[in-house]
Amino acid sequence: LIALTMTVTTPRWPQALALLTDLLRQPLLLPAELQAARAQARDALALRLQDPALLATLVMRRAAWGRSPHGTVATPDTLAQIRRNDLVALHRRGCRPERIAVALAGDVDVATARGVVRGVLGPWHALPDGPALPDIASAPPDPVLAPTLLVHLAGAVQSSVRVGLPFVGLDAPDRLAGQLAAAVLGGGYSARLGQELRIRRGLTYAATTRIEQQRAGGLLVAEVQTEHRHAAEVAALMRAQCLALATQPPGEAELAARRSALLGTLARQLDTTGGLVAQLGETWSQGLPADTLARLPAQLAAIDADAVRTFAQRHWPAEALRTVVVGRIDAPAWREADAPALRLDAHALALDQPGLLRR
Repeated sequence: LIALTMTVTTPRWPQALALLTDLLRQPLLLPAELQAARAQARDALALRLQDPALLATLVMRRAAWGRSPHGTVATPDTLAQIRRNDLVALHRRGCRPERIAVALAGDVDVATARGVVRGVLGPWHALPDGPALPDIASAPPDPVLAPTLLVHLAGAVQSSVRVGLPFVGLDAPDRLAGQLAAAVLGGGYSARLGQELRIRRGLTYAATTRIEQQRAGGLLVAEVQTEHRHAAEVAALMRAQCLALATQPPGEAELAARRSALLGTLARQLDTTGGLVAQLGETWSQGLPADTLARLPAQLAAIDADAVRTFAQRHWPAEALRTVVVGRIDAPAWREADAPALRLDAHALALDQPGLLRR
């Protein structure tokens, strides 16, 4: 999803829509601007490659999604290859009226909004010459390399630990059960990972989960920052908590707390016009029904502990777990770890290669 957004006072929204539409349809794409954007992206990527948390996210995406098209990440080499003609061609094939949606949020009635949108976008009826940009064929994760990757990053202040688990696609009937299972693991301070790692053991300040979801499949990632000397222990505890959900389902009080956390996060997003528009755009881009958000509370309420346990049993066997640790890797500590690991050096990584290493 690529979104152009603007927040303005209510009387100005028609002018804002016209401005965004003009920007969308007729961008200048000046060479100097491309050079500036490339330099900014290159600098941002360089920083990401030196930050253990951000680098762990990139490595997990490449290792867990693997050969799937959703595992692609930008690298300095790929950024250098982009030319203005590439952007012009991409815009011509991708920016077409049948691929565009308008989301508005504010003190505007439906009839007025429809009239203004038709007036601004109505002239955009003729399709550009040439074929449309094809949709990326969605595919489930297709992992590469070992289940556990240790990336040594000299100078890292802390270690970043990631545990990845396969997730279902957008059309899966147990998708919401999976979202609730993810919340049980890392949906707040009192979720299971937070209880085990922070409250009981003091090994981290926060333990969270997030979901990367596509049409054909997805990835759940549990994320923790910790001291280097605790990284192996934290990784083992995280894996144990993920696997335990298949045999230790949540009680009703635990489920209620996680439902409240999920709905509370969504409610805070929907409490602003920007958050509401973002949620509507995401729902549209995923091809989900327009009333998805409205139906969510009732749907979550209908998911019981057995549904959460069944989801974990079906989708999270031990052999499906992926672990990535980025930090100062202490070899003796990892020799005693509960899983064989492949050690890589951050300076030798090539995230656009199948083996993640420079040829």
